[in-house]
Amino acid sequence: MARPHATPSRSPAARSCHPALAAIANAAFYGGSLLDGCSAAQRGPLLPGLQPLVFCDVRGREEAAAGSRSAANRAEAAAVVQARRPAGA
Repeated sequence: MARPHATPSRSPAARSCHPALAAIANAAFYGGSLLDGCSAAQRGPLLPGLQPLVFCDVRGREEAAAGSRSAANRAEAAAVVQARRPAGA
């Protein structure tokens, strides 16, 4: 419960996010005022050799089994597998 006469504030730092990911929220929602809570060195990539954040436009379509709420996109799955393979493999 908020105290009377208290000024609400937001967290000034993205404490656990990689700075590349935090930069998106910082630009979109915080007007550049959000501080990084860690360095890029402290948040290395989940997959060796890949950037911490990658956007890839993949053409494909969602497929779902009849009666299922789950969906899959084979083209997206293939792109992830390809990105994960070592160069030249």
